[in-house]
Amino acid sequence: MFDPNRSQARRNLDKRLNLLRDQMAWLGARSSWIHSIRYALGLTGTQLASRMGVTRQRISMLEQAEREGSVTLASLQKAANAMECTFVYAFVPYETLEDMVQHRAHAIAKAAISRAVQSMKLEDQEPSTSEVNHLIDQYVLENISETDLWMET
Repeated sequence: MFDPNRSQARRNLDKRLNLLRDQMAWLGARSSWIHSIRYALGLTGTQLASRMGVTRQRISMLEQAEREGSVTLASLQKAANAMECTFVYAFVPYETLEDMVQHRAHAIAKAAISRAVQSMKLEDQEPSTSEVNHLIDQYVLENISETDLWMET
């Protein structure tokens, strides 16, 4: 019962996110984007401060805040503009959006089906693993929509 429009939207977004996902290992290794770009450009802290209209001390504080994760998006945007860069902000899922939806749907279905399987075991009618997997797949198709996936139980 998945909405085909949502499925297509996930596939389209996954294509774009895959480009970023491939870069995640390198992105995580940096200490500060501001410092890294500034250094690569040969731009001193004093020069960047002048371009941003702030003090050299503020640049040091900004780079420290970025390393600590407490920098504001507005500050990053201002620094990017001062270094003639485009500021990019993104959420990159650990796996594809489609995989996330499928894994979540199957986990919900498995929990629902496992109750029935437990009852069947008690009645000495335990289904095989392949039968259980088929029941889970059927449950996903017939009973779960995207809006059901994120409800807290």
